[in-house]
Amino acid sequence: MLENLDKFSSNGFHQMAVIERFDTGLIKLSSSYCPEAYADILKFNGRNVESGEQLWCKLETNENRAPIVTAIENSKPSEYLNLI
Repeated sequence: MLENLDKFSSNGFHQMAVIERFDTGLIKLSSSYCPEAYADILKFNGRNVESGEQLWCKLETNENRAPIVTAIENSKPSEYLNLI
């Protein structure tokens, strides 16, 4: 888990890769910290993203402890942790 801390910003954003994009606007994201999360890109910025693209995502969990994406940034947040 500690090896993943360098992928977080101080305000809770986490670097994730777009694994798959669906025609509905839903995207599948993955990282070593969170292997699978889904987001509706239209809710956040509506721009066209491609597989392999890196996005900065804020993650929370729902009542079933499934990861949910609550915010997306396209570029690295200015407050980036360099813990390791």
